[in-house]
Amino acid sequence: MNNNTLNYFKIISSIPRESKNEKCMADYLETFCKEHNFSFYRDNFNNVLIKKTNNKRKPIILQSHLDMVCVKEPGYDFDFATMPLKLVEKDGYLSAYKTSLGADNGIGVAMILSLLDDNNDFNIEALFTTDEESTMIGATNFDYTLLSSNKLISLDGFGSNHLVNGCASICDMKINFNPQFLNQNEQGYSITISGLKGGHSGADIHKNIGNAIEILTNILLKVKDIKLGNMQGGNQFNFIPNYAFATFVGKIDLEEIESITKEYKNQYKDIKIEIKEIRLTKFLTQELTTKILNTLVQIKTGVLEKDENGNIIISQNLSSISLEEGLIKISERAHNKDKENLQIQFLQTLAKTNGFTFSIFDKQEGLIPEKDSTLTSDLCEINKCVNNYELQVGTKHISFEGPIFKQKKSDLDIAVVSPDIFDAHSTKERVYIPSIDKTYNLIYNFLKLQ
Repeated sequence: MNNNTLNYFKIISSIPRESKNEKCMADYLETFCKEHNFSFYRDNFNNVLIKKTNNKRKPIILQSHLDMVCVKEPGYDFDFATMPLKLVEKDGYLSAYKTSLGADNGIGVAMILSLLDDNNDFNIEALFTTDEESTMIGATNFDYTLLSSNKLISLDGFGSNHLVNGCASICDMKINFNPQFLNQNEQGYSITISGLKGGHSGADIHKNIGNAIEILTNILLKVKDIKLGNMQGGNQFNFIPNYAFATFVGKIDLEEIESITKEYKNQYKDIKIEIKEIRLTKFLTQELTTKILNTLVQIKTGVLEKDENGNIIISQNLSSISLEEGLIKISERAHNKDKENLQIQFLQTLAKTNGFTFSIFDKQEGLIPEKDSTLTSDLCEINKCVNNYELQVGTKHISFEGPIFKQKKSDLDIAVVSPDIFDAHSTKERVYIPSIDKTYNLIYNFLKLQ
């Protein structure tokens, strides 16, 4: 067994792979196949299927997505389309300097490449999909008749102690408004929220990490006669924003503002809240500003409801605000369709009440766990033997391509295993290096028994 996962991850960390920009990754996989004499299929969506065939063994599908969420620290001059990630290895963890790492799902991609490259006689159907972090258009349009196996192991998870067999549905939504500015010159203020961790809008939504847009909104609501000049925060639907700023004119009570900022600083130790005096040459009317802020404050972020066992039923993330674009983004995850639809209706009504437009950008169903899954039971049994601990099996409050795979190929038995990845979709993202061996050993020994 030769685990070259880290070496392959370092290679793909030099290749652009932001969602919708996976062509170079697909090119790399094509070259990899030609060098190793593997048969492969590449479609117009840059999905790639690699087959390492041994007719004496049962074929197993190993799957990861090629794209990553690209975020960077405010003010850091970095271009994900042209520059390689700067990897940092420290205290057993691998991270990236001032950017997201893309361990979600690059570690999975690298692990599958290592398993393909290893001197073994496994029968692997390696499926690499595109745009998972945005629209899942790759998985939606792949030709599943090309797969001969009915067992799929996805590497798109976050913990080496877990086996995920179900996931939440996801709905990404937009509220649009028309930002009509007045051209005037007045003394005003700027306020910046920074220093928060940020994180994955599913895996980290229950954590007390703060949402920069929500915090900024609550502070701005303390300003009397406020007229916004600018407001910006967040970008990705599936990222809990850690940075936001606004410019405005209005009457501020410095003691009241100082009091609320002190509360936030007590709650989030690394948060930075900076207020400066500036001059503004354009801003919105007070009426439109009020409508925008009242809309934002009613878009709750975090866990909205749990069941009696403490499991999340539904959550929501206020993902992004851009005053210049007239755009608010919201992402919702749920394990209950009725509650999901009620929340969607609430947001639709909220937008309409303020004269704004509401639309659903993307919607995916959740995955219901397979009853009596032989794949799950086999992986659990093998993990006990090779890693000496029991996997925790269950549904997670994340969303991945599993429901699409199941819809397109109904006989699939699906399980998700992975190394330990922390703070995905943020600049704090990191993978615990020793956990890579655990997942690799599990999959390797599973394949050996087929």
